[in-house]
Amino acid sequence: MCSVRVGASEGVDGAVYGAVASRTPATQARKKRSRARARQPQVDMTTSGCHTERMTENGIPSKHADTVLRIKEVRAQAIEHTRIAKQFAAERRELMQALLRDGVSQAQIARELGVTRQAIQKMLAC
Repeated sequence: MCSVRVGASEGVDGAVYGAVASRTPATQARKKRSRARARQPQVDMTTSGCHTERMTENGIPSKHADTVLRIKEVRAQAIEHTRIAKQFAAERRELMQALLRDGVSQAQIARELGVTRQAIQKMLAC
């Protein structure tokens, strides 16, 4: 380990006392990597590289265009299903609140649905 001693003084026993600023191998390696990154050229879609196949504007090889299209379709369906699920949750909450207004307890609703009373409380809270 290489050390640069700053303001150090030597004691009677030969030991060095005082502030020490160390340059450890890890610190030196970190600085070296930082300098190397600063020298690297910027890479973008116009830079020639190891990819020889056509790419879409987002950097995905064009041979995967069908797969990307299917992902987008599935995502749209998932968003629609989420919207529908929220509507069902709101309807379920309204029905439970109507039962509660009519004097049915949360515990009775829970037993009938096969869930815990705490689950009923969560359904009512959302």
